[in-house]
Amino acid sequence: MALTRRDFVGTATLAVFASTTAAQALELGSSKTHGALSSWRIGLVQSAPWDIDPSRIHEDTTRNLARMLEVIERQGPECDWLAFNDCPLTGRAASMEPSATQVEALHAAARRHSCAVSFGCGVNREAVLVSADDTEVQRGPLVTLYGRRIALLSSMSSANATARVEMERALRQGAEALLIMRSGPNAEPTWITDAAVGLPLLHLSAACDTQIPGHTSDWLGGTLARDTHGVTLGHMAHADEAVLKVQLLFDA
Repeated sequence: MALTRRDFVGTATLAVFASTTAAQALELGSSKTHGALSSWRIGLVQSAPWDIDPSRIHEDTTRNLARMLEVIERQGPECDWLAFNDCPLTGRAASMEPSATQVEALHAAARRHSCAVSFGCGVNREAVLVSADDTEVQRGPLVTLYGRRIALLSSMSSANATARVEMERALRQGAEALLIMRSGPNAEPTWITDAAVGLPLLHLSAACDTQIPGHTSDWLGGTLARDTHGVTLGHMAHADEAVLKVQLLFDA
């Protein structure tokens, strides 16, 4: 069902996403605790990209920040991690970086709800992770969240040779899951999924009205979650604005 931009922040689809078995994940309760969590509740926020008018930079980034904060307020209490696409705050203007004030507003909301927040921005839409505690803001491709190493990558930067080297290094350094962010027609190169074989995969898209080209026949766009065997356990169509909720279970 297609959702309006007003309604999407209050809508959720439940899926189970486990690095061991779905049956084990179903037996888990709330994971709102600190330390190295063995089970995470993740909200994949598929929102339409709102770009920035160069003549209205302050007004437009303020609007986008307000939308992100609304999502965190409404979905944060039920999640350990809210992941946005690669341009929710600064739009698809590749040269823009969030201000310190904007990042601090996101950090305050993350701490208030004990829910980490990630998003992309700036040149190559680099991943940013705002923790749920006082940990400093981290930049991808390799971040540490709740004691686990997670690889974060924008599909826009995936074609960059330097980004590829950094991503492959992150995977070699023990990443335990992979999140790919996108907001445009860039289909991820096969080397990403080939390098991440055996890892849980979160593929987070921006909502769009038309089909994104360049996908394989078994996935026609949108946001999805796959387990360590490549089985799709949760999917959201590319036209929807909604939050796909998945559960990631780590081996002890």
